[in-house]
Amino acid sequence: HAPFSGNYISSDRPFVSIDLPYGYRRFEFRLHDNESDEQMVRPEEVEKLIRAQFNWTGPMPGLERARVYSHHSRVANRFHVGRTFLAGDAAHLQPPWFGQGMNSGIRDAANLAWKLAAVVRHGISAEVLETYGQERRGHARALVELATTLGKVYGPKTKLGEKARSYGLRAMQRIPASRDYLLQMKFKPMPFYSEGVVLDPAPKAPVGRMFIQPDVEVDGVRAKLDETAGDWFAVIGVNIDPLDHLDDEQAEYWRTIGARFLRVNRSRAGQHLLHTGSETVLLDDVQGGFRDWCRGRPDREILVLRPDRYLAAACSRADANEMTQRFSAVLPLKAKTSQTVNH
Repeated sequence: HAPFSGNYISSDRPFVSIDLPYGYRRFEFRLHDNESDEQMVRPEEVEKLIRAQFNWTGPMPGLERARVYSHHSRVANRFHVGRTFLAGDAAHLQPPWFGQGMNSGIRDAANLAWKLAAVVRHGISAEVLETYGQERRGHARALVELATTLGKVYGPKTKLGEKARSYGLRAMQRIPASRDYLLQMKFKPMPFYSEGVVLDPAPKAPVGRMFIQPDVEVDGVRAKLDETAGDWFAVIGVNIDPLDHLDDEQAEYWRTIGARFLRVNRSRAGQHLLHTGSETVLLDDVQGGFRDWCRGRPDREILVLRPDRYLAAACSRADANEMTQRFSAVLPLKAKTSQTVNH
């Protein structure tokens, strides 16, 4: 009944113990070559595994089910061919040591879904579908590689390696910074889109990364940014109305793809700063999330958020039209066709 989960390092039989809701606990044990699938799913064999690892002498809880499975480290060479797309386990398989398989599949779906909707409903060129694999494959591969490496850590080949890893991890636990690094999984690679539907991404820049999720107020009602930005593209002006700095042609591009215009004012800015155009939603930066994010970034006055809430572009007010022109090449509209009718 211990309310925690653990990965147990062993050169002989590494295993995982996972606390689950509703009083369940899941165990995963590495099996030896001489242990058959049919043998190891028997209740008495499962009981032996658990008792041996925990020196458990009391009565055993009920067994819901037992399965034997193999795991792989694989990434498809391509995630997209024609009208066929791979996502989740069809696109990448990883060992269970890091618990990121489902998360990776959800990221695939979030990336692909809005691009399909853009083509089907919003007049975006089908070229955007090519960016699905460009954006997702690298991060999926990084997680597969990390999970594979962790499997080697959990299952060292020798007793000496097992002791070295155990002592090393115990030493890291004594240092707060390294302990937090492990417990909060800060070693997990974060998604960063260096190509695709992004404009001028850079390794140390915010474009191409997930955007912040601050509290804002709309008409005195506090909400998360996502709740006010809608579920599609958003063009955000920080202390400015983005429409004031877009000419008619560039503003029409954003309208055509269904973007929402937002102005985020510094908290309690006063009535003299509350004016926006009729299309622009006014937000109050009630907790200073935008203020803190923009500190040191004076040229990031206009931001473009994608439907999956990655930052697609950022620029100063003076560059709003140029940015839009360049972005329309990254996310182009379908070419218009004309028909000649002969009478």
